[in-house]
Amino acid sequence: MDTHELIAALCVVSIAGLIRGFAGFGAALAMAPPLSIIYGPTNAIMIIAIIEVIGSLQLLPGALRVVNWRSLMPLGLSACITIPLGSYTISILDPVLIQQSIAVIVLAFCFVMLTGWSPSGQGNIYATVGTGALSGFLAGSSGMAGPPVILYFLSSTDVAQKARANFIIFFAITGFVTLISILSIGQVDKSNLSVVLILCPLFLIFTWLGTRFFSRASTKIFRHIALILLISISTLSLLKT
Repeated sequence: MDTHELIAALCVVSIAGLIRGFAGFGAALAMAPPLSIIYGPTNAIMIIAIIEVIGSLQLLPGALRVVNWRSLMPLGLSACITIPLGSYTISILDPVLIQQSIAVIVLAFCFVMLTGWSPSGQGNIYATVGTGALSGFLAGSSGMAGPPVILYFLSSTDVAQKARANFIIFFAITGFVTLISILSIGQVDKSNLSVVLILCPLFLIFTWLGTRFFSRASTKIFRHIALILLISISTLSLLKT
C-alpha cells in the first residue's frame, strides 16, 4: 500500500466516522469520492459497505429502540431489489466516469441540503418505494445509498433522534446487501480486505466521538460543517479525476 494514499484514506475515514456518529448518515458520502480514486470504484464500494455494516453495529442498540419501522420497511425492501442492478452497472461502465459521477452526485446533494429544500412526498407509497429504489441503485453503483433517503427522512415530522435511528438501520441493511452484491460480480480485489482492517478501527473510534457530540452540539452548526467538508472532499476528488 502506498503510504500517502493510506494516510489520505485514514483522514477521510476519520472525518466520515465523526459525521456518521453525530448525524447517523454521511459516512459513505465522505468516503466514496476519494476512496474510488485511491482503490477504484468497485473496491471502494466493497470497503465502504464493510465499514458501513460494522459501523452500524456500533449504533444499532440505541437506534432499534426508536426506529420508525412503518416508514423504513418499504424503503429498505425497494432498495434491496435495486442494489444488484447498480452493482451490474458499475461492472460495465468506465471507472473514471463512475468516479466523476460519484463526486457530482455528492456535490449536488450537498448544495440541495444547503438550500434547505426537502421533498413533500412522504406518506405517498409511490414516492416511498421510488426513493428506496433510487437509493438502492446508488448503493450498488457508487456505495452511496444516502442522498434520496436522507432528503426523504428530513422531510418527515420525525424528531431528530428518530430520523437518526432510521438512517442508521437503513444504511446497515443496504450496506450488507451491497457487500453481497458487489462481491458476487467478481471484480473486487480481495487483497483490499487488509485495508479494511486498518481503516475500520479508526472509523469506529471517530463514530464513537461523533455520538458524544450528538447530545450537546448545535445540529444546525454541525450540519453546515459536515456539508462544507463533503463539498470540499468531492471537489478535490472531481479535480483529481
